[in-house]
Amino acid sequence: MQAREYSPVDITSDAFWHQPFAVREEAFAQLRARDGLSWHRPLPSMFPMEEPGFWALTRRADIAYVSQHSELFTSAQGVALNPMPAEIQRFASFFLSMDPPQHTTYRRLISSACPRLTSLRWRTPPKSFSA
Repeated sequence: MQAREYSPVDITSDAFWHQPFAVREEAFAQLRARDGLSWHRPLPSMFPMEEPGFWALTRRADIAYVSQHSELFTSAQGVALNPMPAEIQRFASFFLSMDPPQHTTYRRLISSACPRLTSLRWRTPPKSFSA
């Protein structure tokens, strides 16, 4: 028996991701219009493990808050949607699955190699993605 009800908005199936962008964007707009935080079915895994599902944050302000509060939230247990052991995720996603201070060290190294203008473009999301 599951502890939480899954979101009625499907963002986990292959069928969802094969739809046109406008259709997918409408689904995310629905999620943002609700709580901005939703619980979703797990994706199938090629590893012998089961996951209960995953949380999806869809509002820019919430994502920014989570990103700035590593004392409350962690990426160290993995960031991939496809369920896989954390050790494999750390290898596959490198510094995305790190928390400060380790993440900060690698981010500084990578940032120093990127021109400032490029990094500014990355920080400004398209208007259709932010709420």
